[in-house]
Amino acid sequence: MALQNILLVFRLAIPFPIMQLHKLSIEKLYWIAVLAFVPPLFFYYVGEEGSFTSTALEMWHSGNWLLPTNLGADNGRPPLLYWPIIAMSELLGWHNMLLASRLVSVGATLLAAIILVRFVRRTRGDGRLAVFCGLIFLSSLDLSLYRGWLAYADPLFSLFVMAGMFALWLAVLEQRATWLVVAMIAVSCGFLSKALTAYVFYAATLFVLMLDRKNRNFLLSPASIAIHAAMLLVPLLWFTLVPVGHGQGGSMLAEIERKLSVFSFGDYLSKLFEYPLEFLLRMLPGSAILVLLWWRNRTTLLAGDRYLQTAVLICLLNFLPYWLSPQSSIRYLLPLYPLWSLIVGTVIWKCGERAIEVARKWTIAALLLKLVFVLALYPYYQVSYRGKNYLEAARDIAVRTGNYPLYANDTSAPALSVEGYINALRYPHSAPLVMLPAKTTDGFVLNYDPDPALGKVFRQYQLGGDHLTLLCRGLACQEKK
Repeated sequence: MALQNILLVFRLAIPFPIMQLHKLSIEKLYWIAVLAFVPPLFFYYVGEEGSFTSTALEMWHSGNWLLPTNLGADNGRPPLLYWPIIAMSELLGWHNMLLASRLVSVGATLLAAIILVRFVRRTRGDGRLAVFCGLIFLSSLDLSLYRGWLAYADPLFSLFVMAGMFALWLAVLEQRATWLVVAMIAVSCGFLSKALTAYVFYAATLFVLMLDRKNRNFLLSPASIAIHAAMLLVPLLWFTLVPVGHGQGGSMLAEIERKLSVFSFGDYLSKLFEYPLEFLLRMLPGSAILVLLWWRNRTTLLAGDRYLQTAVLICLLNFLPYWLSPQSSIRYLLPLYPLWSLIVGTVIWKCGERAIEVARKWTIAALLLKLVFVLALYPYYQVSYRGKNYLEAARDIAVRTGNYPLYANDTSAPALSVEGYINALRYPHSAPLVMLPAKTTDGFVLNYDPDPALGKVFRQYQLGGDHLTLLCRGLACQEKK
């Protein structure tokens, strides 16, 4: 009901600006793009968000701020992502832990936009161009409709990584070691929020900047070498001195090795063809305008513009590992979205007022699509097919299981959503859900399919195209279904 009330407020408040969109300046469109991230905060669970919310709750409940666990098992990742989720959940109440997690993601996305705008303004000296690049970033379809608000690790990880890349570039442009310290902190936080690949993005950026002889004197100075050595010490110390970090290095390297494995040569060839096309589609509408302008002006667009050439080289070099890797997703490129938006915005700006006006109109279309999506289409999908039924199933399970122990052996995305709601409904009166211990006689177990080894079928729930089975054991089977 709260979701419906909030969306009703937006439906009543937004019509007037929508009617005037074609008249609005780039600055005002930027703020509409920012406000359009508010409705998704109140959607029901999506994808594997339940894994992140429940992990934060388990860390808070156990008092172990260094070991992220999901259903009681180590998830093999560093813990930094969960600290702001815990802080926000404590502020809003743990029954709002999904909202708290989404606020962290949306906050990271909007802060990335702010950093992008400030970086362009500082390096190009044009405030309108800076805001235009920010608008391109916030209105790109993948970020706007999905990745920018989803309560995954990617938005926060991407914020830290892009901040490190921009700080490194700014350090070179201004010849200031202070920005290298900022880069060191940002990239280290990126690693501690998700994975070692934070250093891959940074290393590629460093390599491109080192191609310029004038930059090498600064980057090979004693101060720079010391700062970069300190940066590399962070993962080394984490894996060797922090007890919970001992096994994480192996799991991260194993994941990288898995993504480099070719399971089918035909699939790999298809991926090489489809990956850049998928990226361009997800980065609409800016990508379409860029391709068109590039085709018309490809011989002159980068000529004499060292700044733009550097941005393109950094973007391409960082794109290559994920394009050539047999197993990779477009979401791994999220740290490149701000840099890509800088390139798109700068190219359009260089092509004059006509190109800027075309981009403004296409951006308006993208914002209208976003508003229709967040105010009507996706809420309808969640109510009628998948989303609201997660909460309804969680409420029913919480009532039917009563005071008996409840465990969870299902880690599919729908089950994680239901389990996230159950944790929020039961906490702090009950501990977060864990997997079924070996010696358990009475209680209930959540599993995807019926499994006689785990218990008798007590009740089943249809969750869109998936289902969830509630099994009972011992005395719990005497409860009324």
